[in-house]
Amino acid sequence: TTAELLLICILAAANLLWSVDGSASSSCIPREQDALLSFKRGINSDPMGVVDSWHKEDCCQWSGVKCSNRTGHVLRLHLRRLDVYTLNGYYQDDTALVGQISNSLLSMDRLVHLDLSMNCLEGPSG
Repeated sequence: TTAELLLICILAAANLLWSVDGSASSSCIPREQDALLSFKRGINSDPMGVVDSWHKEDCCQWSGVKCSNRTGHVLRLHLRRLDVYTLNGYYQDDTALVGQISNSLLSMDRLVHLDLSMNCLEGPSG
């Protein structure tokens, strides 16, 4: 019936949204974890400790990383610098990631969102 078909469509859509949500039961894909660790090695300064959690076994649990709950592929890498203001209202400018962006991020072919804005990151040398 039409009601059953509608219910199946709603359940399929809910499952798709849930699987991209990043609440994660799947583990990170090893080559994608390696790519993220290579990116981390290019960071010279991380005063806010943004990538401090990037040592745990599952990169889907790392700060700024969101994975597909279904496949474990990294879908989002959101490392935009936060605007930090001091108590007297002045902008604090020493909170950015500083370093180089690794070519390794190119290997993450399922990545649909990449935000490295407001940081001091350069392209790879060489």
